[in-house]
Amino acid sequence: MGAEGVAKMFDSIKNWWNSRKEAELEQVRNEVRMDMLEKFNTQMASPKSQTDDVDTMFNWENYIETKLDRNASDKRKYLDYDLMDEEVPEMSAALDANADFVVYPSDTSKTEIFKVAHPRSSVQKKIDDITNRTNMQQEAFTMVRNTLKYGDNFEELIVNKDRNRVLGFRHISVKTMVPNVENGNLKSPAYLQVNDVGKTIAELTEDEVFHLCLALDRNKYVKYRKGTSMLQFARLSYRQLRLMEEGLMITRLSRANQHYAIVVDVGNYEGDEALDYVDKYKKKIFRRKYIDQRTGQWSWEYNPLSVIEDIVVPTRQGSGANVIPLNNANMAGKNIEDINYFQNKMIFATNTPKVIIGKETDLNSKSTAETQMTGFLRKIRRFQSILEPQIKQFYISALALEGVIVKPEDLKMTWPISNFIDEERRWRIEKLKLDCGSMWAELGLADDLFIYTVILGMTEEEALALQKRLDDIEAKHQDEIDDLLINADDESDKSPDDFENGTDTDADDKKKPVKAKKKAEKESDEDDREATKEELLGFMQKKLGEAKFKKWMKIQDTLDKNPDMKQIVIELIELTQAKLFA
Repeated sequence: MGAEGVAKMFDSIKNWWNSRKEAELEQVRNEVRMDMLEKFNTQMASPKSQTDDVDTMFNWENYIETKLDRNASDKRKYLDYDLMDEEVPEMSAALDANADFVVYPSDTSKTEIFKVAHPRSSVQKKIDDITNRTNMQQEAFTMVRNTLKYGDNFEELIVNKDRNRVLGFRHISVKTMVPNVENGNLKSPAYLQVNDVGKTIAELTEDEVFHLCLALDRNKYVKYRKGTSMLQFARLSYRQLRLMEEGLMITRLSRANQHYAIVVDVGNYEGDEALDYVDKYKKKIFRRKYIDQRTGQWSWEYNPLSVIEDIVVPTRQGSGANVIPLNNANMAGKNIEDINYFQNKMIFATNTPKVIIGKETDLNSKSTAETQMTGFLRKIRRFQSILEPQIKQFYISALALEGVIVKPEDLKMTWPISNFIDEERRWRIEKLKLDCGSMWAELGLADDLFIYTVILGMTEEEALALQKRLDDIEAKHQDEIDDLLINADDESDKSPDDFENGTDTDADDKKKPVKAKKKAEKESDEDDREATKEELLGFMQKKLGEAKFKKWMKIQDTLDKNPDMKQIVIELIELTQAKLFA
């Protein structure tokens, strides 16, 4: 059978297969139509209002589309996503990198990806038990990666026999799940699991399914309750790049060997005689060796592929035969700038920095790299904020099975810091807060409680507890300083004989209470004169310390140079003091 016969046979088999699939699909369509007609007749026979009939007819009008065509476009996309993940290393690496950053474990606990907290300890214990029992932290990476790849991930909750405890997850392929949506809301049953021809094989409620959805497209999410894949906008570039790479491969293979132009001396032959001579020459020269199956001996046969690769040119007698190499300066298959362009375009569509997936060849400046990472981390935090309420809903459903009812606002979910750049930026912000609070305190614009709560973000209870600890520490150190000063004064008042004899002339003074003695010393040292500027500066330096005193002096210089600003600050201080003492 020749090549033409094989092609015809292949086409006939293909047509038969397509007709068979079309017949099966048509059969399903007929079943759905009959089902719709039966429901229509039942509805028309029942005594309902005209409004109900109109609404029901509108729902039936979309019944076939809901059952057969809703998931068709998604399946074509899922096929592209699978090919991109399997055939393109850059896309696979981008999915891995994004999933890694979304579920990046914390530094304190290498296995804890996120923390779900509840104020009640009994509920918190159940939450931790659910997390450990279902291996939620370990399963999160594959779930999130599937969500980024397809836009959705479906897990059926496995419960015990009594249906009062979640034991784990059973993955359901996203290609078979169809959310049952009407007017933007899930209706009962919430999810339909269908086969390849669109026939429902299982119905699941909303509490039985853990659905992670990357809801980046609001229109699609509201209409179908389906998410958008991270690879969605790279599909076109992938198809273009795939065709170009295949063309490049064919070009490289077809031009892998050196080709020649063989000039053959045909003597005095002319016209057809010269061409016949060239044909005989080609059949004699361009041969390949093979084993004859009939004789089992080596044999030679004509290799027509060599005629395509090499060129035989006749020439007259005396012109001289020659072999001329070809393609020496041909750059076909070597210039791949267009392929690099489409490859970069495909990677940019995922919004993943090339340095993360190992494709960055140019060493960018530090500021450029930080800018790229900043945008990437913002996208990661956006993904986390989208997935957070869905993870909370899983814990709400799992707790409901155990008889514990909680609300989403009762659960607090925290994610670890994704990157050193993110952590460094956070500490810079904290330092700016501390500098601002220190300046306000030095200018007398705010008290400690205001700085702790408004600027540093503490609760009032935390601020009061911190202030109490600081006061206790200050009082403790102040008592130690007072004791040292008293001892120093006592030692300085001793006479040489007292040191030699080990006696104390001020023993009676030591018996006096410390506070009374300090009060007496203070009253004896009081002076009615006003303090000089140098004494005031010395007092401020001693009170604030060296570092804070320099900042205070810098602020004073700034205010002296700007009288208007100085007057505003004075008025603000007076206003603050008036409010405090009101």
